[in-house]
Amino acid sequence: MNYLDVIAARAAQWPDRLAFIDGGKTLTYRQLIGRVGAAARRLATIGVRPKDIVGLRLRDHAEHYAAILALGQLGAASVSLDWQAPPGETARLVRRLGVGVVIVEPGARSIEGSNAFTLDEIFRDSDTLVFGDRFCDAGDLPLKISLSSGTTGEPHGVAVTHRQYVQRWLTAMDILGPSTGHNVLVTAPVFFIGGRNIPFFGLCSGHTVVRYPTLYSPEELIDVIHRYEIKSTLIVPTMIRALLKLAPETGYLLPSLEPVSISAAPLFAPEKHAVVRHLTPHFYENYSTSGAGNLTRLLTRDLEHKADSVGKPAVTNRVRVVDDAGGTLPAGETGLICAQGPSIPSDPEAALFGYSQADAAAIIRDGWFYPGEIGAFDEDGYLYIKGRATDVIIRGGSNVYPEEVEKVLLTAAGITDAAVFGQPSDVYGETVMAIVVGGDDLDLAAVKRHCRRQLSAYKVPEVIKQWPDLPRTAAGKIRKTDLAGRFLLSGHTTAC
Repeated sequence: MNYLDVIAARAAQWPDRLAFIDGGKTLTYRQLIGRVGAAARRLATIGVRPKDIVGLRLRDHAEHYAAILALGQLGAASVSLDWQAPPGETARLVRRLGVGVVIVEPGARSIEGSNAFTLDEIFRDSDTLVFGDRFCDAGDLPLKISLSSGTTGEPHGVAVTHRQYVQRWLTAMDILGPSTGHNVLVTAPVFFIGGRNIPFFGLCSGHTVVRYPTLYSPEELIDVIHRYEIKSTLIVPTMIRALLKLAPETGYLLPSLEPVSISAAPLFAPEKHAVVRHLTPHFYENYSTSGAGNLTRLLTRDLEHKADSVGKPAVTNRVRVVDDAGGTLPAGETGLICAQGPSIPSDPEAALFGYSQADAAAIIRDGWFYPGEIGAFDEDGYLYIKGRATDVIIRGGSNVYPEEVEKVLLTAAGITDAAVFGQPSDVYGETVMAIVVGGDDLDLAAVKRHCRRQLSAYKVPEVIKQWPDLPRTAAGKIRKTDLAGRFLLSGHTTAC
């Protein structure tokens, strides 16, 4: 089998239906499969083979998705890279994952240590569209490498196979629905899991994917949902909070959404109730991770009594809460969350790229995937997230790993010690805060400029404060809980 088989079947059923609306450009299903086939042949001529990993440092557009599918047709895997990240950060990631070829935008800089090709070398408007190619039998080969993290905070890769991706679509079918021809909106960057799953699941179901630029205002989102008669989309909590401020007292702001999916960061129970009172009556919250995919789901009918939970496990998943030895804990007891199922990686050697042996053993144990979070089930089988096993910061739906930011801070002139942690934010859910140690002449503005040069924008600390010394345990570890309590900013943060 090959994941392309499913989408090609839709192209055979509805060849002239629009697959993508991307700004002023459109692609029918016939054109999409044709361009994918032509690109696959061109990728083969430059030496891409089954099991290869190819980096895609591309912007968020329809041809990014087509490149993923073209590589999948050959049995090669792709990893979508943040095109806004500094080249040095991308080069480190490419080396860690063993990426040999990177496809970049026309005119973009090549990535050190890789063989770069531009997008217009892979897709050419003059190409004859290719149909009827036999897709590589790739059921157990990686289709997509999702970026995750080990204990170091540096990005690593978790592979999702063709077979697992098909299973994830089938699991999502009861939410997207068996009908076809809906318009599905995607606004998340392609390198985010939601920026891939929403469109690919939509294509498997024969829907039209409307691609909208990542940066937008609440008013723009409302307009595009109405203008394109959008039936389903994913909205992160940050935007949900902004939309609720614009919602009418009676009636719904976005009644056409069936459903509105919530993912990427926590949404509090009162906010969930506000969604079904003021935005749309169709609510769906995912608890998912980049490596394991969707683990549980919370639906509208669950909100009356279980709004604080993240719902019950998805149909094909087994989810447990266990102690450190892997023993299942009874309802009400807090422990590590782990999951198993046909859509979830279970073999660390096949699924994990760039991890240390210790990290790999902690993530997949005896066929169970551990996303690194702690929680508890109630007597009715609903899961409640209690916290993160690591101190990852979720800023507006994006994961920020403190150790990565700390490493950059320690390379800034005058800094001798640094600690990074999250603080509550009404706008982003959490915001990034840094406490640094340095001399009297330390220039915090220069430190922030240094961070902006070395890190993606969402990883740069909003607040940087200087402190004489950092509290540590007897073992020498920084007591971040003490720091977070001392510098609590009561929900609002401002740059300094």
